[in-house]
Amino acid sequence: MIIDIKAGRKNKHMADIPWVMVWMVIILLLLAAVSLALRRKEKKPADYFSFFTMGAIWLAIGLPLGNPGLWFLGLVFMAAGLAHRKEWKKNRKGWKRLGRNERVMLAAAIASGAAFLAMGLLIYFSMV
Repeated sequence: MIIDIKAGRKNKHMADIPWVMVWMVIILLLLAAVSLALRRKEKKPADYFSFFTMGAIWLAIGLPLGNPGLWFLGLVFMAAGLAHRKEWKKNRKGWKRLGRNERVMLAAAIASGAAFLAMGLLIYFSMV
């Protein structure tokens, strides 16, 4: 437990945060390992539309936050996506065109992303 010097009381929640972060990193590493193991079977070309979209999001977040690393990487990803604009439709797949394993992996990725978002919000609002 961490003792709050100003109030002179013990704060249980602050001591739990590092363990939650450690578990989040462990889960993320496990998901990455499983994803890499499943993806080694078949090589897929890069999805440049996703590069462009990710770059636009990073740029839009980095500029108001004043984070030059974030908006610079956003510009790099956008440039890579725009340089290969002719290949955007070639690599795009809709939900209906995905195989069973791809649907399961995508659903797991969405569920884990939602879980990480919920844990992050829980930690944030428990500290406020």
